[in-house]
Amino acid sequence: MMVEIFSEVEDEELIDTISKGLVKAYNVKVIVSRHKIGNAERAYNSRRKQYDAGILVNLFLNSVKISELALIITDKDLYVDGLNFVFGYAPGRAGIISLARLDQRFYGLPPDRRLYLERAVKEAVHEIGHLLGLHHCRDRGCVMFFSNTIEDTDRKGSVPCEACMSRIRV
Repeated sequence: MMVEIFSEVEDEELIDTISKGLVKAYNVKVIVSRHKIGNAERAYNSRRKQYDAGILVNLFLNSVKISELALIITDKDLYVDGLNFVFGYAPGRAGIISLARLDQRFYGLPPDRRLYLERAVKEAVHEIGHLLGLHHCRDRGCVMFFSNTIEDTDRKGSVPCEACMSRIRV
């Protein structure tokens, strides 16, 4: 199984940490590319000051050919209809994670690089889990637990629980 990471951000340590987290969680091969989503302004909602995650994923899929699974990393603040925000979204063969709300500075707190990297790994592993057929888990320690708040993300682990691992579609 292969995951292609398409990053809009230039942060080698972040991308390397996410790659290692995906390998640890799912034993996948990871390939990294730089890619800006073209026409991203079409996904911007000026009233919300956020980007529609579904539109961004569709714009990406219309511009890039992927072989297996893809993960887009962006610093844009994301939402989907019905939710105030999302840390990530994975509707099909491609998922997206947003770094915006993973940074302590978003909440008016001093930066914490270790925590930021840890959160990014959890969200990446969570969205790839969806691409592998996993749904949200009721185990608060499982990476597949739904993060309604950043505290939910901080509380959960960085790998799926045993029950979730047994349900992965390959």
